[in-house]
Amino acid sequence: MKSEDAAIPEAVRAKADRCAVRLRRRRAALKERNVSANKAKAAVARELAEWTCYIAVMPA
Repeated sequence: MKSEDAAIPEAVRAKADRCAVRLRRRRAALKERNVSANKAKAAVARELAEWTCYIAVMPA
């Protein structure tokens, strides 16, 4: 574990890990439905931005 990672609260790290798993699954589901690559990337990027904002203000 990096020294920067040690300062991250466990609740925040756990939420970020769950978000990463969800985004990977979403990307795979979109690819399976034959959604265009750019549209899928935009959808995942939009959701990533939402999760990033949520985690940034999440009480630790």
